[in-house]
Amino acid sequence: MEDLDLTLFLGGTRSGKSALAEALVTARAQGPVWYLATARPLGDDPAMAERIRRHRSRRPAHWHTLECPRHPGRELAPLLAAQAPDGPVPTVLLDCVTLWMSNILFALDDPQDAAAFEAGLREEVDGLLHTMRAFPCRWVLVSGE
Repeated sequence: MEDLDLTLFLGGTRSGKSALAEALVTARAQGPVWYLATARPLGDDPAMAERIRRHRSRRPAHWHTLECPRHPGRELAPLLAAQAPDGPVPTVLLDCVTLWMSNILFALDDPQDAAAFEAGLREEVDGLLHTMRAFPCRWVLVSGE
């Protein structure tokens, strides 16, 4: 992945890393922007629902949002494939890797099954890496520390 254009934002919970990543994308994106949102409210969690609402409200209207708590590579690939190959380079912002990993864990029948968790991680990470290699994009990832 020598030619991969990748920026990673790491930080603690509510440290402002998402806003920084969004500001970078706003300043540098010259083509379409795909926002891969991995957060989802679990049960009755008004604080998480409010965080999701704030994130949604900050995104420019022309950004494409794909809510994908799981399988972001598989979800995004056909959308990137449908774009004009000679058009401007898209930017993809995945927020947040930590929540994506948590979603994989919580989807397991037994969250304490380490082998199943590793297999699920490997499958989804491989899917994202395949998409990253297949499409020339600027990639911006946000993750907790």
